[in-house]
Amino acid sequence: MQQRRFKIKQLLLALFCILTITNIAIYFFRDRFTYFPYSSYSSLYETCNDPCIDNWKQFINDYPTGDLPEVKKIADSILQPAPNHTIDKVLKIASFLQEKFKTRMGKPTDSLNIASPLDQYRMLCKNESAELWCGNFANMFAFFCWAEGIPCRIIEIMNPGDHHVINECYIPETNKWVMVDITTNQLLTQTLDNQFLNVLEFKASLSDSFPLVIVRSAGSAVKTDTIVSKSSYLNKYYKKENPLYYYHRINNAEVYKPMLKLYRYIFPVSWFKIIAEKKHSNFPFYLKQFAILLWTIAGLLLIIVKLKGKIKKRPSAI
Repeated sequence: MQQRRFKIKQLLLALFCILTITNIAIYFFRDRFTYFPYSSYSSLYETCNDPCIDNWKQFINDYPTGDLPEVKKIADSILQPAPNHTIDKVLKIASFLQEKFKTRMGKPTDSLNIASPLDQYRMLCKNESAELWCGNFANMFAFFCWAEGIPCRIIEIMNPGDHHVINECYIPETNKWVMVDITTNQLLTQTLDNQFLNVLEFKASLSDSFPLVIVRSAGSAVKTDTIVSKSSYLNKYYKKENPLYYYHRINNAEVYKPMLKLYRYIFPVSWFKIIAEKKHSNFPFYLKQFAILLWTIAGLLLIIVKLKGKIKKRPSAI
């Protein structure tokens, strides 16, 4: 019996060692075992209600609670006189930020990128030589919108070698998400019959060569342009094959907390959703999960066998 237990123990020990080496190798090549959180059009657009809106609130919850009232004071001053329709609020905020920082495009400093949206705005206002990129526009705009009670999410267009960041705002009056690309002064995009578009509708319209109108500014001096589908930035970023990443949160200090990283390493969760024509297989991720599970079971069985051996070796009470 003791010899049999010894053999089982040796077998479990060997299995545990093999699985340990396997899991170390998987961790070393962890980028190949990433979970891709693919989503459907309906889950991102067609089933939007209060819980759906709350899913995107994590963006503002990751920043100091005092920042939102401060930004609301600024946003309130922008929205004077106060518009009645949400779409007009969106246009005014986007137009304000675009006009204020449109000549400052360039490479932002690391300190700007890691700052909260409010601090980004303050730093850019204080230092007129400071540069920003599309991600800074998107972060500030989203925060300004949330301060006014307008749900807003950040979307990254994964163009190979040169990503682009834009926004979508939820318009309750029409129960619709609409696209805003402040960086390119494409504040809103609409069809000729005045239907505003989300990013997927916009991409589809470009592919089908539908005539579209871009809204460039707000207020009494609203400017619109008929879209030129051959323009360089449209051909570069809005290609049909470029995946879209919809972010629930973008504060890296929160996203990359050790426990959250460990949780995402083990479980199929993420801080963003993906829509893509070409999808990667999640089989490697589930293979990683299986390896972790086997390693855990082998370790527990090894502990149980050792404990049983120690109990058997104890001298009987006289």
